[in-house]
Amino acid sequence: MDTICKFSIGQIIHHLRFDYRGVIIDVDANFQGSEDWYREMAKSKPPRNKPWYHVLVDKSNTMTYVAEQNLEEEPSPQPIQHPLVVQYFNRFEEGCYVTDLCWAKPTVLDRIITFILPDTNTNRNARCDDEIQTSS
Repeated sequence: MDTICKFSIGQIIHHLRFDYRGVIIDVDANFQGSEDWYREMAKSKPPRNKPWYHVLVDKSNTMTYVAEQNLEEEPSPQPIQHPLVVQYFNRFEEGCYVTDLCWAKPTVLDRIITFILPDTNTNRNARCDDEIQTSS
């Protein structure tokens, strides 16, 4: 089954329910948390079979795990203030974060891009407005 992820790593987003900005640092093609976490934290009961995103929250030390249905593209993306931004990205350009850093642990996006573009020299810096298609 194919999953289309609306957002990508490095993209600035806005949370619809809790009205905060953030940057996506990882994406799961479907919910990867525990049943207990879902019951306790996912009060709106978003679908588990749709993409979920790991987000650094602007002007905070917080990282969140958010269902795609609760996010929208930030209309005028500006850099965010979070102490971990430098751990994931090394620059902000054209409205999204990018990196040239090598990651010790492959993430879901690395596997997704490898699956889609196996014959290219692609890294995790797909343009932030590109759609990412995953297979699950």
